[in-house]
Amino acid sequence: MKKTFIEIGSGGDGSWGVDLLHQGWRGYFVEPHPGNLIQLQETLIHKEKIDSDQFHLMNFGIWEDRGIQAMHSKELMLKDIGISFHIKDSNPFYMKSSRSERPVSMRFYIACVTLSDLLNFTGNPQRIRMDIEGSEIPVLMHHVWDYVPEELSVEFHSHLHIADVTDTLKKQNFACLNYNRLEFTYGTLSTEQGTEETLRYGTLSTT
Repeated sequence: MKKTFIEIGSGGDGSWGVDLLHQGWRGYFVEPHPGNLIQLQETLIHKEKIDSDQFHLMNFGIWEDRGIQAMHSKELMLKDIGISFHIKDSNPFYMKSSRSERPVSMRFYIACVTLSDLLNFTGNPQRIRMDIEGSEIPVLMHHVWDYVPEELSVEFHSHLHIADVTDTLKKQNFACLNYNRLEFTYGTLSTEQGTEETLRYGTLSTT
């Protein structure tokens, strides 16, 4: 049976998941922006030559509650609920096709599900990556895990609350396996890895 991964907030390239697909994994890509999802489909099929049976594209956001969430533009960027892109580069949400024309301030809405909803559908994958523009904090603080994946990779967007998320995960049998600036990897320790203190894991800074 093929190993499975989920990339949440894959953007238009899904670079993390692409490497696993080439290794024979089966993948789910979760991305709320339909333009990014179309670009990702083009990348996977035409550029990377991945068989369409090997992956699934999912067009919604992940949040602590299921429902409809508003996305707001601020300084020509949308930075909420798993989305980050320049409005003028964001068809179909940008109403003018020329990049030289003046960007517009706008709001749109996306459907969101919880991490539990997603895992109930996909089953328990061996690896999960999450890059959802700040929403990782409430999602991980509220989710109750019934298993520990081999690897949970999280890109945080602020030092604020990283220690809280790490403590919450450790109470659910996760260990912090590695981190590099704001990219943290959690999972289970193998016998070869030894104790958590032997890994590249120092004091978490909130500054």
